[in-house]
Amino acid sequence: MICSSLRNGIPDAGRRTVALLAVTMAMSGSLFGCGTSQSGRSVDTHANDVVLRDPDQLPMVSRTMEYGGIAQLMGDSSIVVVAKSAGVLRPDETYGDKVTPFALMDLSVEDALLGKVSIGDTVTVALEAGYDEEGTLYTDKLTHDNTYMLFLSLQGERAPGVYAVTGYLAGIYQQVDATTFHKVDPESPRLPESVTSVKVSALAQR
Repeated sequence: MICSSLRNGIPDAGRRTVALLAVTMAMSGSLFGCGTSQSGRSVDTHANDVVLRDPDQLPMVSRTMEYGGIAQLMGDSSIVVVAKSAGVLRPDETYGDKVTPFALMDLSVEDALLGKVSIGDTVTVALEAGYDEEGTLYTDKLTHDNTYMLFLSLQGERAPGVYAVTGYLAGIYQQVDATTFHKVDPESPRLPESVTSVKVSALAQR
């Protein structure tokens, strides 16, 4: 499903970031979507490697489909993990640049629910990013002080071993207690508001 923002013309925010659309077409279709940014940011200790950009809202692009359930989301994912970030970012030089930045974040796997991944592994995820007023790279898609259930897809041959979030925000659930995770995506109405690691693990065994 193509987002209405593309059918009806690019809105003002989109006009400022048309270059980002070209980048996203080259990347895995699972990475991006329409949606509003979540609060919080993770900082980069290598800000001198990049150039300050206009500290505007992170750019919005189009999701390719709407997921109808967790099983469908899992079907499009390479791995599903419960993971937490140390909060350190580095520029994604494969798909991002100084105008349309993306960041790479390493996350430690606390539970492995689907795919070839184990507890204790480190997974690298590519995320939309931006630069603040001081030229520091940040992303508000994942924050270092939260734990997430992540549905992830391999990006492809250009970035071996790097994952993208399946369905953009659809593939991110934030932990609210020991086994329960809450949906962060406001634009995936057919996905459940919350899921448990027990349920997802059971679905993976089918």
